[in-house]
Amino acid sequence: MLARLALVAPLLVAAPVRAQSGQRITTGSAAAAAFVHQGKPIHPLCVWFPQERASRGAPVAFATCSDASVVPELRDGWRTARLPEQHGYASYRVLAREGDRFLLALESSGGGTGEFSDLSWVQVGPTTISDVKDILGGDRCAGGLSGYHVDVKTVGFSRAVSTADIVRLAGVSVADTVLGELSSGYRACNGYASYTYDVATDSLMLASVTLTADGSTAARSDTAPSRRDVQSCFDDLARHAVVARTATMRLPELRAFVARFNTECVH
Repeated sequence: MLARLALVAPLLVAAPVRAQSGQRITTGSAAAAAFVHQGKPIHPLCVWFPQERASRGAPVAFATCSDASVVPELRDGWRTARLPEQHGYASYRVLAREGDRFLLALESSGGGTGEFSDLSWVQVGPTTISDVKDILGGDRCAGGLSGYHVDVKTVGFSRAVSTADIVRLAGVSVADTVLGELSSGYRACNGYASYTYDVATDSLMLASVTLTADGSTAARSDTAPSRRDVQSCFDDLARHAVVARTATMRLPELRAFVARFNTECVH
């Protein structure tokens, strides 16, 4: 499996700004210092929310999740609890605070193949904590998040994407049958999308998409078949973009790239 697409950058200590609701927003270390229960940092097992949407928002009682036998570790701003018996873990990083709500980067695994990551708002009460809103999330190449960086009011991060995801992000009309032939899923890291989330306005913006050449086909020769499958054709276009140093594209360039794919690769 491919390594994470970007390193997790240290959080900046940022000054507070005002949200539209009138609540003060803090980011960086000021927000992290407030994410406590009974004077102690909240245990990572308390934010190990279910991946199933139906039960994800159920409040978690601090009395049941603050397992004193599992001692969390703190590294590079991430607080992690590991369960050696199940080979599972839960980890979080505090990105921002607005009143009793906190924006967290979450990572977890139950010990199986899933490696889940989420950008989520949680609400801290006197006795419980709840997941109140998920911004984005995924499992490894299927939308996995990484590379967080924070300033006074925005959070930037990367999201792993497959070829099918890249084509969808462009917003160019491509037949469903073609999308079905493109790589997708948690093993198909064909690029990453860079996003900016505005904490104050609760708005998410796609900044750019970067293609990778991993798994792309070899250069086409004069003796190569005139018809290739659509994934191989996309891989060739991506590889040439990487060589030409045009692999990072804002939305207009991405639309033009996918339009070219539609013209040259779809038969």
